[in-house]
Amino acid sequence: MFRMKSHAKFLIFFLFFSFAYGSDQPKKKVTTTCPKNYSCIITYISSEAIAIYARNWQKEIIDNDGPAPLDQITLLKDKAGNFLEVEISKNVYYYKGFWKGKEILISRFDLDISKSLRTLGLQTIILSKEADPNSPLVGIVPKNTLFAVKENTNPLSEQNGFVKIEYNHTVGWVNRSSLSNDPYDIRYYNIGIQEISKPYHFSAFEKDFSTKIRFRGMDFHLLECMISDTECQGNPRMGRSSFGEDQEAVYFDLTSKKGSLYYCEIRRADILDELERLAEEQITEEELTPFMNCAIKEEEEIKGEEESE
Repeated sequence: MFRMKSHAKFLIFFLFFSFAYGSDQPKKKVTTTCPKNYSCIITYISSEAIAIYARNWQKEIIDNDGPAPLDQITLLKDKAGNFLEVEISKNVYYYKGFWKGKEILISRFDLDISKSLRTLGLQTIILSKEADPNSPLVGIVPKNTLFAVKENTNPLSEQNGFVKIEYNHTVGWVNRSSLSNDPYDIRYYNIGIQEISKPYHFSAFEKDFSTKIRFRGMDFHLLECMISDTECQGNPRMGRSSFGEDQEAVYFDLTSKKGSLYYCEIRRADILDELERLAEEQITEEELTPFMNCAIKEEEEIKGEEESE
């Protein structure tokens, strides 16, 4: 009888670990010899990285087009644990590392380690010593906890493998599938911009074109519209972001009484930035002012829209 109980406990324990870690396996790392007196970490070029370049590349790197999104990067750290940086222009520093065994300089903002994510789920997340489902436990992390990515075994966009984090002064690895895809509160996880915006009214300003709008989140209907000192009108449409990480965006096609045509874009992240500030009581509902990007409509763009209609 004692043996049956022990076996049952072991089975429950095994199933718990299987659920907590899943079947994710770390991606095979490209072997790079870490220079003496330095330590190295592995990360990846972010899936939304746009401009990737470095100074003093070898000719063969340029001929092969250089690094691309999702490529593996090995970064150098000194004895104090600081990344090795090089100033490429005034107050602009790039990390020194290796790509396919070749030394490069790369912006931290093009890398997965520039990201912050949150823990998901209805229960605590297991923190392990190594990026291995059989590794000893070193702690647990509560749900909805924000942290910075310190290292990752797979590109974050693949949503598998393990991510290295620090929680309560303890460094360890968590399963990527236990994490969100962005830094925002898990109440907003995988919820579209239309659903998120429903209860609120927003104001938005764009300095370059002196554009000011106010709209309701329920249907993005314009309540006010001004371009410089001239009234304007327009209609909303849903689309994808034209810059930064690919995401939902709402566009406002504006026409001023002077005949000028504009479009203004507000991304999902811009709405969420404001709602996070509201939740933290930094602003009131009347002060919700998401970032807005505007541009003049080109003739070809207008023609294309007319043809599609």
